[in-house]
Amino acid sequence: MRAGLAAFDPELLRVIPVFRGNPLPVDPAVWMNFQEEGVSDDLIRRAITECRVDLWVLPAGAPFVTTSHYNGQNMFLPQVLADFHATYVKERSGRIFDQWRCKRNAAASRK
Repeated sequence: MRAGLAAFDPELLRVIPVFRGNPLPVDPAVWMNFQEEGVSDDLIRRAITECRVDLWVLPAGAPFVTTSHYNGQNMFLPQVLADFHATYVKERSGRIFDQWRCKRNAAASRK
């Protein structure tokens, strides 16, 4: 194994879509602290259901599954994941990242 490979966290590259004009409304490290302080996930759910982000590039696998360092549970409630799947479609899968696009915009781009 190469040095540093085991410590690589693809989540650190989550800012890449920002360079193409897509906002980053959820920073998991910051959200973990907000959640611990009792901030409602309504902000995240609204950003998802309103398609504020056209393109998400997320670590491969299940989106919005991040373990909290505070309690060892997923930081995001099941409703967040349900909203995400209701609003976004996976366009591409990769070894490290999956690309998700807002269903409204994906449908419009196919016309």
